[in-house]
Amino acid sequence: NLEIQRVAGAKTLEAWMRPFATGYQLPDPAARALADIFGWHLDRSANYIHYLGLLDGEPVACSSLLLAAGVAGVYNVAVIPGARRRGIGTAMTLAPLHQARAQGYRAAILFTSPMAYDLYRRLGFATQFHQSLYVWSPDTIL
Repeated sequence: NLEIQRVAGAKTLEAWMRPFATGYQLPDPAARALADIFGWHLDRSANYIHYLGLLDGEPVACSSLLLAAGVAGVYNVAVIPGARRRGIGTAMTLAPLHQARAQGYRAAILFTSPMAYDLYRRLGFATQFHQSLYVWSPDTIL
């Protein structure tokens, strides 16, 4: 009962933000700021596409596709905890990949957390390098 739709306006972006913020455990201020950024892109970039996964009509997953420099980038794949381990993450990864292939793209990249590493390996992705992520918080000022 999973329906995947493209985010096409403010209403579907708001629904998209729920699994995104939950899946990435974002604090409210960060989620609001990112919603503004993603909303700005909706009207300005045909190469940055967001996908919303609805399970029985409820937003449970999200992903994004960035088409640039001849490469399809899959980003922002998230599934809320209660809907994990049902193939939804796979479906949310394949939807942007199928769109990219339909547009002639033959190479794709993504970044992953340890939680999704096996999923992406099963889909044919191979590790090319490891990257560290540093997050600054005002609470960490010495």
